[in-house]
Amino acid sequence: MRFFHATALSARYLFGHFRKYLFLFIALSFGFAFITVITSLSAGMRDAVFQAAQLHYGGDLFVLGFDRSSHRMMIRVADAEAVGEAIDASRLNPQAILYRTNCFEKAVLYFNGKAVRQKNVFGVDWDAEAALFNAVDMSRGEGGKVNLDGGDTIIISAPVAKLLGARVGDTVLLQVDTLTGQKNSADLRITGIISDASLFGYYRSFMDRRALNALLGMDSDEYSSAGLLFSDLKGINEKAARLHYAVSSLLQAAPYMANRDDFSYQLSRSWDGVRYFVLSLPVYVSQVTELLFALQGGSYILFAMMLLIVFTSSVLTYRLILHERRMEFATMQAMGLGEGSLFAVLFFEGAILTLLSTLCGFLFSHVILFILSRFSYDAIPGFEIFLRNGRLSADFSPATIAANVGIVFSAVVLALLGPALKSLRAGLAQVLAGGE
Repeated sequence: MRFFHATALSARYLFGHFRKYLFLFIALSFGFAFITVITSLSAGMRDAVFQAAQLHYGGDLFVLGFDRSSHRMMIRVADAEAVGEAIDASRLNPQAILYRTNCFEKAVLYFNGKAVRQKNVFGVDWDAEAALFNAVDMSRGEGGKVNLDGGDTIIISAPVAKLLGARVGDTVLLQVDTLTGQKNSADLRITGIISDASLFGYYRSFMDRRALNALLGMDSDEYSSAGLLFSDLKGINEKAARLHYAVSSLLQAAPYMANRDDFSYQLSRSWDGVRYFVLSLPVYVSQVTELLFALQGGSYILFAMMLLIVFTSSVLTYRLILHERRMEFATMQAMGLGEGSLFAVLFFEGAILTLLSTLCGFLFSHVILFILSRFSYDAIPGFEIFLRNGRLSADFSPATIAANVGIVFSAVVLALLGPALKSLRAGLAQVLAGGE
């Protein structure tokens, strides 16, 4: 039987007796919607973590310098030229290289008699990083513009602004410790407030890198970290290994680190001068990603349960429907239609039904995700890190959707196989005699 004729016959029977398939259609639609919600939310939460971490740390792959030459450890790249040579030698071809200075746990913001110690004050080059900041939810000044150029402005997080009682346009006093241990300060106008109450957002602010360098007593072209920015994180571990090899061949470098615990251990050791660390974004947030993997593990269990429900529903439905159609199949075989041709008709019926069900389920998944995005998740401690601009977000990857369709279709075909073979192998005489 030709493909066109088999498909036409399948569609004619399916739509002519659609009421018989209604239960299976509903089960497949709900099942696919549930599976799509699980996979897209899981991907969306993962992307939200990495997007927030990318803004926080400034890149996807990093070279950091830790200086123990003074009375306390500073994050400082002392040989920028050698670091640049190592990045070139690695031949990673990043989209951009973001240079940042980090005043780590030694800065305090003062406003209106209140003080908030900052865990991180990042000095950034605004021209290079404006796109990262434009992608986040932020309260902005007049005209909706945010700019850190000039050295007299600062961006703070919403939790810090709440503790200080400050708003966009207010002037705060930033106090830091210099390289030699003295106190230094500057008046800075708040030009933006990032609406981030996640783990990354607390006690963090951003200002112009050269202005922060001047406060710390560093040269204007010095920095704490060089962040390499890529289009995605594909192959990031291999890239980190290549960069580490290039850095270690030119500078005093820490061993290659696979997780955050390795990083903490290496920081606790003693060394002289500046030691260089190569870290990837997944290593930086490895503790968070472990929690994300645990959530994904739970989602896979739900995925498997829903798939089992889809398979069971398909088996029961096809047993009933194909048992009723035994006379039809036996008659068609008696008229000369082969078993393979009849199975092709049933196969295309399942394919059309799966296509319609997954399309309906895909649309229904958007409704479910829209409803979930309207809820507040403030009652779940630490869950903010998995949100994007305070809301749950989904990532509909074409590859994942295609895989989900393939999995559901495979479940339908497997459910169809047993009842179909049993019904097609029953001869006309056997069916007329009432035999199984």
